[in-house]
Amino acid sequence: FFGYPNWDELRAFGYAQPLTPEQQKKEATRTAEKATEAEFEKAAKAVGIGALPGQGEKSADTVDEEIQRATEEEARKAEAKLSRADPMKTDKFLKRAWHWTQKFRSHYTAFFLRHYSAGMRKHFPETMNGGANLQAMPVQIGRMWDGELNIFDLGRENAMDVLQVEDWWGGPNNVAYSMSLMRAAGRKHGQQLGALIVGGQPGTRIISNLMEGCRFFLFYLYGPIYRIGPVWAEDIHTYREIGETMRQIARCEDDILAATPRPAQAALLVANTSEINAAFFAYPIGRERISVFAALKDSQVPVEVVGEEEVIEDRALDRYRILYVTDPHVDSRAQAKIKDWVRRGGTLWADYAGLARQEYDERAKPMDEVLGLEDRGPVEPFTVGGRGWGGYGNILTPEGQGLDIPAGKLFKTDNIQGLHTSAGIRGLFYKPDFKLSTGTTLARFDNRSPAIVHNKYGKGQAFLFGFQAGFAYTGCRGNWTHALPFSEPSTALRAQLMVAPATAASVKRNLVIDHHFMQTSVHDGPKQTVVYLNNLGEDAADKELKVAMITLPRSAYSSRGREVVFEFQNGIASTTVNLKRGQAEILVFRTAD
Repeated sequence: FFGYPNWDELRAFGYAQPLTPEQQKKEATRTAEKATEAEFEKAAKAVGIGALPGQGEKSADTVDEEIQRATEEEARKAEAKLSRADPMKTDKFLKRAWHWTQKFRSHYTAFFLRHYSAGMRKHFPETMNGGANLQAMPVQIGRMWDGELNIFDLGRENAMDVLQVEDWWGGPNNVAYSMSLMRAAGRKHGQQLGALIVGGQPGTRIISNLMEGCRFFLFYLYGPIYRIGPVWAEDIHTYREIGETMRQIARCEDDILAATPRPAQAALLVANTSEINAAFFAYPIGRERISVFAALKDSQVPVEVVGEEEVIEDRALDRYRILYVTDPHVDSRAQAKIKDWVRRGGTLWADYAGLARQEYDERAKPMDEVLGLEDRGPVEPFTVGGRGWGGYGNILTPEGQGLDIPAGKLFKTDNIQGLHTSAGIRGLFYKPDFKLSTGTTLARFDNRSPAIVHNKYGKGQAFLFGFQAGFAYTGCRGNWTHALPFSEPSTALRAQLMVAPATAASVKRNLVIDHHFMQTSVHDGPKQTVVYLNNLGEDAADKELKVAMITLPRSAYSSRGREVVFEFQNGIASTTVNLKRGQAEILVFRTAD
């Protein structure tokens, strides 16, 4: 399977190697030097050294230096082989070894940290909660360290009591996505969620984290001496926003703590399999994830992250009506579950490369039937001019074409052209070569080839986009980071690429407000329904808000200290909202005194 005749020859790929015979000699020598001469000779004979140091045998230091040089040279060769790899021609054995090296690395990290957590619980009070800070990559580019560390492993293997991520990025949509990722990772064991927030307009990011169930908040407040980063400890605007936001939270803290996020009917798949394969298949996995997530959140469509481990082991798809997949590589076991779920009535949404390949970078041919294709044709990665942070280096997408979306039952008329977004990125769309079987074309590229395909499969349905639909919404601003422009092309019309399929899947919204870029969330408790409003768009003046309630509301109050007057009819509580851009508000509907 790995290309070796026996297990003894198998080595972890691309990282420090297991103990070689020479290393075993070195370790035995060091141990034996501390023992008596007789004990040393016995130990040396056991590993074949045959003589004491100074009697014709190399010293431990010499052996150590030789092993270090050999290991470094082997690592250089492996890295060179990997960097030159042709995604379509790389040795299948290399890909298998790489896959399982990364899987083991993440698993062993979780195993290691679990012992630290156990030690903390043993030696500190039960109220102490501990966890490693998972840093900023999930927020900034939507990834989990390129396969080296799977956040789902940390949660599902119970490595930590708190799953915490830091932001270092001003985008509330990025923050909401990353905390939804943490929530998914902690779903199995119910770990608490934590956020480490930087300064510079932190208010909306605090609320975005709170929306996803975050309970622990820490703040980067460098200063007053300039050492690293902005001196937020002397920034009056940062302190003012923190204070104002925390005052709002304090007014309804008991109700916030009693409530949990209402389950969503839409899910976005995050597959660590794609991140592992990024070494061979460079693709903007994380930024497309965030783009799709943002389009749904901006349109008040409830969505949450789901991991492929949950799909494989926990029948997680049974909770959802629609699944969004932007990741090109998905474990074949998860793909089989997805296929069966669609057959039983689920709705699948996939973009250009979504679900195109399996765990060892092989074609995912079984998914063609679900997507209504006779053949998907070649699926191309980004071309890479260097291996920079985030796994891309210089990114150039293949030349693409514009497309026209005609008015129909699902979509409104729209014309989309390739977007020039930055010096490092040109174009937006790939050139897919879809050959349809049972699929129906809903939109075409300029050359008349299918751009959006709809297919009925069993009792379910599937949507396939021949381009990066998420980027068509966000414009892919930035290179290694990702920022939502809150302007063209991020309009309600363009968001239909993600929203219309959710409507076709009969996804229920928890609330309705006619205001794009109003980030929302609804939490339910035994005596309350808590509504979060985070206005990321233009000023919202006298906007009607309708909230679906699960029990009869008897009173309501606002985190901003205002009186909340509402009407209740047919399970809907209606009230009026006024929020300036960048402002947030928490409304609490009490269902019992």
